Amino acid sequence: MSLQLKVARSTWEKDQVYQLRSKVFIEEERRFDLSDKHIFDRFDSFAETSNFLAFDGDTPVAGIRLVLDNPVGLPAEEAFDFGPLRKTLHGGCATVGWFCISRRFRRHPGLVVSLIQMCFRKMRQHDARHVLAVMHPPALPLLARLIGARALGPEIMDHALGVGIIPVHVDLEDLPPGNRERFSDPDEHLFDDSAERGLFRKDEIIVAGGDEDAHVYQIMRGVVRVQGRSKSMDTAGSKEHASAAMQLGPGQLFGVLSALDGRGMARTLVAHSEDVDVMVWPTQTFIDQMYASPERMMWLCRIMSQRVRCTYEPMFEVPEAALSKVLAAQVLVDGPVEHRRPMEVLL
Repeated sequence: MSLQLKVARSTWEKDQVYQLRSKVFIEEERRFDLSDKHIFDRFDSFAETSNFLAFDGDTPVAGIRLVLDNPVGLPAEEAFDFGPLRKTLHGGCATVGWFCISRRFRRHPGLVVSLIQMCFRKMRQHDARHVLAVMHPPALPLLARLIGARALGPEIMDHALGVGIIPVHVDLEDLPPGNRERFSDPDEHLFDDSAERGLFRKDEIIVAGGDEDAHVYQIMRGVVRVQGRSKSMDTAGSKEHASAAMQLGPGQLFGVLSALDGRGMARTLVAHSEDVDVMVWPTQTFIDQMYASPERMMWLCRIMSQRVRCTYEPMFEVPEAALSKVLAAQVLVDGPVEHRRPMEVLL
């Protein structure tokens, strides 16, 4: 089942964050000897703090907190002296912590990556390069492999919580070679960030053809398959159709044409890779951003002009006998993804 990832902004969402921490750390893992139904601290109230949540329907299943540099200091600095290291660093710092995942979702592909990626995206937007954190010792091998987390010393005791912790440092400019791309978002950021993202497993339908889906999507990680014009066609899935299915990759948008003309999606879009992470904008938010920026409006005009050229110019370049073949090929979108720049394919 797909998961919804979002920034906790409302009072209810923030309360869900604090309850989830209690459920995971006290009830499931029995890591803390506490009886609290909510776990929070003073950093949760700071303007420089962001809590990211993953929902399965209306149920929160994972969360992570990011605290950017601020006049008071970072949470990790209350447990360990990062001062000597800070003097050698270039760029801002932040603490990532309170990372919790419900037991049932710990094997969900991409969930850990997507939550950390949301933190890193926020850090890059604020010119923060370094993560200074303290973590549960058993988590170090995984995070060392994924993001190059480097222990700064042996395990120490967090006397406030009564648990062992390890101080670590992560440099966003020095992530492990095999994972650099996984934790880097697409280069083009034409639209303002949405507070919502969706995480889909392989072969899950993101948008079904014919559905009136009032959203616009940008692929942040993974590959999306475009197929069929309706749910029934996708179910039938002939070999000929499957082989011709177009694929979209990171940076590309879909749902734009539906947002502009108010009609449903003509084609079904399916998660093609092991997991697909998409940023999601409600249609009205997308339209408001278009009206607010002549640059965005001109970008859309250029893309639409390219689509018209792709549709009509081949008619004057091929013999009449081949014309039907050209038109048949354009039943897809605008041609194979590998021949287009990231944001040049719209659905």
